Amino acid sequence: AIRLDGYRHPDSMSHGRYNPYSGPGLWARLFALLVKLVLYYAIGIIYYKSFSPNLDWTLLHSVYFITTSITTIGYGDFVPSSRQDKLFTIIYISFGMIAVISSVADAISALVEEAERFAQYKRAHGPSTRRNSDTSTSTTSFFWRSELKWFLCIVCTIFSGAFV
Repeated sequence: AIRLDGYRHPDSMSHGRYNPYSGPGLWARLFALLVKLVLYYAIGIIYYKSFSPNLDWTLLHSVYFITTSITTIGYGDFVPSSRQDKLFTIIYISFGMIAVISSVADAISALVEEAERFAQYKRAHGPSTRRNSDTSTSTTSFFWRSELKWFLCIVCTIFSGAFV
C-alpha cells in the first residue's frame, strides 16, 4: 500500500507479486467504515427517540433528519425545538460532517490503494495467459471482474446517497 508520503508497506508487495491478503483487506476497511457510520446514526437515533421528549419523531424521521443535516441539505421540514435539542444537534452534526467526509475519503483511499496494487501486479506480470481448466476464463480475470462489479455498486450507492 502506498501512502501520499511515499511509504510502502513491506507486506503489500512481495517481490512484484500481487498479494491481496496483505494488511487489512479492502472489504475489512470498507466494513469498518460502514460500522462507524451505523454507530454514528445509532447515537443520533437513540437521542432523538429517547432523550428528546419534545420531538415526536419516528425512526424514519430521525434517519431522514440526520441524513439531510449531515449532507448539509437541510430541508427544514424537521427541526429540533428545545434549546437542549438544538445544542445536541449542533455538536452532533458538526462531528457527523467530519465523520462522513473522513469515511468517504477513507473508502476512496482504500479503493485507490487496491487499484494501485493490482496495477503494479499487472505491470509486473503482463496479461494473464494461464487459463483455468474448468472454465475458459483466467482466474485472475474472473476475480477482478467480480470485484469491479462490487466497486461500481459501492460508488453508485455513495453517489445516489449524496443526491437523495
